[in-house]
Amino acid sequence: MKYFIFAGLLVFLASCAAESQNPFIAFQNPINRANSTGALENTDWRIIAINNGHGGMVPSESPRSITIRFDNGNVHGNAGCNPFSATYTRNGNQLHIGQLRSTQRACAESSLMEQEAYFLQALMQVRQYQIMPNQLKLLDDKGLLMVDLSK
Repeated sequence: MKYFIFAGLLVFLASCAAESQNPFIAFQNPINRANSTGALENTDWRIIAINNGHGGMVPSESPRSITIRFDNGNVHGNAGCNPFSATYTRNGNQLHIGQLRSTQRACAESSLMEQEAYFLQALMQVRQYQIMPNQLKLLDDKGLLMVDLSK
């Protein structure tokens, strides 16, 4: 009986290893490998939290004002005070956002300007994404969360 349990565990771990080089990473950071273009594209995403560049996520000061939308190789939205746009490329769950373009209007509140700067800086570091029901996570090349968004 112990032999069958042990053998079952080995088969399970082997199947995980076939999906990922390190089976434990798959449990820590489950990337939805069945992402469809429709799930990422043509959806208005709203900010939940932004990586502040100092090892923490900060909640959005104004979740309705920061938006992002991916459409046919172009990404655009509102960074809080200013509209932005860029091109992007996607391959599976890999995502690269090109050179960002944005207007330079000042925000009425300095905290919103700071949030906008965090957001734009985080977007430049995005290298992969993860989609879950009603949620989009933009991650850097190490799998660290840069921007957390919802529908």
